[in-house]
Amino acid sequence: RAEMRRIERMTEVLDLEDDQVALVREVLEDSHAQARALMREQDAERRAALTALRDETEARLAGILTPAQMQQLDEAREARRERRGERRAARREAGFARMAERLELADSQLEPVREILEDGMHRGREIMEEARASGGDRASAREALAEVRAETEAALETVLTPAQMERFLAFREARGEHGGLRRQRGGPALR
Repeated sequence: RAEMRRIERMTEVLDLEDDQVALVREVLEDSHAQARALMREQDAERRAALTALRDETEARLAGILTPAQMQQLDEAREARRERRGERRAARREAGFARMAERLELADSQLEPVREILEDGMHRGREIMEEARASGGDRASAREALAEVRAETEAALETVLTPAQMERFLAFREARGEHGGLRRQRGGPALR
């Protein structure tokens, strides 16, 4: 179970004492159970509740761990975020490479296509962040994302041949109906 591996890693990295292991396990299991329950809540309520839960978990851990252990925990979290970002970038790059191969992009097309797609991805991400911050108006976000998608396609049409554009649209369609709001998180057609 992922939660057990997390506790084992924390025990090892933070050199926890036996009594700390039991307390940390209790805090994390309780927090995990509450987070699972919150995942069923509505968007704005869920985000606020998850933020409060994270803050509470952090405070409870601070009451158990020494300052040095809290510092180590913060450093381990930051390292995990960096690794996650690196893996995400590698997946995005691998997806771009697969797409470039399927579209048979010429070397001169690689950077313009990459820039167009990255621009669409960043704009989509901004729309989603704004929707989250304003309480999650999904209908408006969907409309804005559809506009970004249309603008991205129009920009691609200036770089791709008609045959490549047709393959691009087929490539994106083959990714399935899991797109929608989720697609923008990783960027249009980059995964």
